[in-house]
Formats: sequence, C-alpha cells, structure tokens
Amino acid sequence: MIEPDWVIAISSVVSLCVIFFLYIQNQLLLKQYKEDHERSRREKAVEMIIKWTELLRKETSSTRKLIESLDSNQASNLFNEKIINISRDLKMLVHSSLGDEIFFKETGSMIEINEKGVSKLRWLAVQYLNSLESIMIAWRHNIADRTIIYEQFKYLFDPEIGSNVMASFRRVAGGRASFPAIEDFLDHLKKEKNTSGGLGPTGK
Repeated sequence: MIEPDWVIAISSVVSLCVIFFLYIQNQLLLKQYKEDHERSRREKAVEMIIKWTELLRKETSSTRKLIESLDSNQASNLFNEKIINISRDLKMLVHSSLGDEIFFKETGSMIEINEKGVSKLRWLAVQYLNSLESIMIAWRHNIADRTIIYEQFKYLFDPEIGSNVMASFRRVAGGRASFPAIEDFLDHLKKEKNTSGGLGPTGK
C-alpha cells in the first residue's frame, strides 16, 4: 500500500521535530555540564586559596622574605644545611622566622645562623614551595580556575620589591626540574608584564 503524500510529509516533519528536540536537549545538557565544570573549578581555586592562607603564618612569610634576601652562595649553604652568615640588617626577619635565639647569634655586624637554624629555615622554605607547587599544578592543568589563581598569586613576582619566590634557593633546589609548575607560572607573569607593561587581569 502506497501512503499518501501528506502522510509522508507529516512523518518527515515529525522526524525533523524529534531531531531538533534532541539537538536542543543535547545543547542544554552540554551548557549545564560546562557551567558545572566552571563552578567546580572556581570552588577548587577558592578551596586551595583558603588552605594556602592557613599555611601563611608570620614565620612562613618572614622566611620567604629572608631567603629572597640571600645571595646565591648563602642560598646554596642553606639548601645544603650549612651555617650561614647574613647582615644584621635582616635581624627582624631572622627573629620572625626562627624566634628562639638558640638558632642564631649576633657577631658584630653579622648574624650567624647555626645548623639547627638553617635546618628549620630549609624545612620552612621547602614546605612553602611544595605547597605553592601543588597550587600551580592546578593552575597549569586548568584543574582550578586560572583567573582566580592568577589574580591571587601574581604578587609573588615583583622585582621592584625583591619578590621572586626564593629564586636563588629554587635554583639550587633543582629549579624547573623540582618546581616546574611554579616556573611556568612565573614565566607567564614575566610575559604578561613585558607585553602589557604590567600584569594582565586574566592569567589565561
């Protein structure tokens, strides 16, 4: 039996409507998935920043600033847990980082940090860098929202005030081989600064 043309026409229209409906449904599901994924990445970024803030005690921040004041030889001695002598001008940072004077002594215009003090500084520095590396891995692989991470951590690189994420210590600790995500993030910051005359807003 041959179906009338109008039956065929109606059947075609119904088929097209079903296809269109499935297409719209698929697009809505895809949009929902993307929105959920973006929200999840933002939540992950905030979660990591909260944990980072909990890490940043006074001694941790002081240790970063103290180590950023060291030259390459001092940084090498620190990494190898050898006694280091630094300028007395850094006395406040030494006190904030080490606290107890059993870790150091003043000798004229210098401060000698003994092996116990050096060991403590090294542990604080490695803890800081390892925690930062874990956050930068999330930034690098887009696990956490890149824009939020960028905005909250771009202060780490500011040559005008000497902020370089303990560059000398990182180099003797292995540099890019040990902290690849940190190095990538700093490269990105430098690129943004060079191309825009200042740090850009997105970090993408």
